[in-house]
Parts: sequence; structure tokens; C-alpha cells
Amino acid sequence: MKKGICLILMASGVIFRAAAQETEEVRQEAEISVEEADELTSEEEKGGFTTEKDNRFFSVGLFSSADSLKTSVNLEFGFKLFKKDDFEMKSFTAIVGSKIYDDEPNLYELGLMQKFTFGGKDIYLDEISISRYGFMFGSFGFVSFDKNKQAKFLFDAPFYWEIGGGAGFNINVSRSVAIVMEFGGGMHMIGNGKTDYPSKVSKAGYGRMSLGGRYYFGNRSKKTEKEEKDMAAVEDKSA
Repeated sequence: MKKGICLILMASGVIFRAAAQETEEVRQEAEISVEEADELTSEEEKGGFTTEKDNRFFSVGLFSSADSLKTSVNLEFGFKLFKKDDFEMKSFTAIVGSKIYDDEPNLYELGLMQKFTFGGKDIYLDEISISRYGFMFGSFGFVSFDKNKQAKFLFDAPFYWEIGGGAGFNINVSRSVAIVMEFGGGMHMIGNGKTDYPSKVSKAGYGRMSLGGRYYFGNRSKKTEKEEKDMAAVEDKSA
């Protein structure tokens, strides 16, 4: 009799623990569903625009560029402006140092470039992927030479400016690293209001190719790693 009672109590305890565990799993699944619904509602209220700080929100890049006028090295800092559905727009500001093709050793430039990109979603999903984008840019900076190609103080007038655009490709090789290729062109001018600078650098059009890399970093605000693992566990149990 006692053994029977003990077996009944043990069985009841096992059933109770199983029921409690199942209840907890249901509660966690409901919480995740509520969080997802809140996120969707929030995005709908914003008209689909988000500025989430995912791991591709901020970036630092280093590029080498070659065009029909000069070679350049670019140190770039960027961030995501917004995204809507599968569309993203980003802003990049770069410090640019250039050497103009010429036998004279004094033909250098130093400036700032502002670039805006617009294209498809830039993500990495555990395998190499390619995102494509268009871009437009403007540059302003200083020249180290005068109209006779003689050296001058870098920060004295005149100055140079550029405008242009093109297309680019992010080859995403990891969650935080991308190889970048860009192709485009534009117009280069010396802004002194005169035509006494060589036509090679004044009112000169050019084509350009760039190759480099970007490192992405930031916080993932919508889903932490733990939340993603919990969701994956719930999906496995449901299956």
C-alpha cells in the first residue's frame, strides 16, 4: 500500500513538473510573439522607416582609388541614414589624399568627400553575399601647386572641388567585414574662377575605380543573441 502511494506521488510530481515546464515554454513563446508584434506595430507607425543600430549601422573603411586624373587613398567613416523594406540609404565622409599623374612631384591634393549611397539591403547571413548600391558624391579640398605647377602652401587658395557618382558592390565576407568595389566618374575643377590652371585639372572629367574594405560595428537593438537563440529553440520544439 505504501509503495503504491509513493509511486502515485512520484508520478504526480513528474506530471506536475512537466506541466509547469510546458506552461513556462508557452509563456516564453507568447512573450516573444508579443515583442515581435510590438516591433511590427512600431515599424508600421513609422511608415516602415527604421534606424535600427544593427551590426551594420556604423562603419570604417579604407580605399585606394585610381582614375584618369590621379590616384587616391581614402579613409572613410559611415553610418546608415535609414532603411525602408529592402531599401537602405547611407552616408559616408572620407578624408582623401591624392597624387595627380604628372612628372612634377608637387601635384598633391588633400580634401574631404561626402558620399551618399542608396540600394538594396546590406546584410550578412552566415555566408558570403553581395549587396549592390548606387552613389553620388561631392568633394572639396586643397591643392599643393600653383598654375605653373610650382609648390605652394597647401591651405592657400585656390581650392579644388569634384562632383560625381557611380555604382558599388559590397562583398560581405563576414558579419563585420566587407570587400568593396566601386565604379564611377565625375568632374574635377580648380575653383579660382580662372582658366590659367592646366586643363588637365580644370574642368576635367574622369572615370574612377575604387577597391577597399569596410569594417562594420554597432549594437543590435531589436534582437539580442539570447532572444534569437530562444526563438530558434521555440521553433525547433514546435516542429
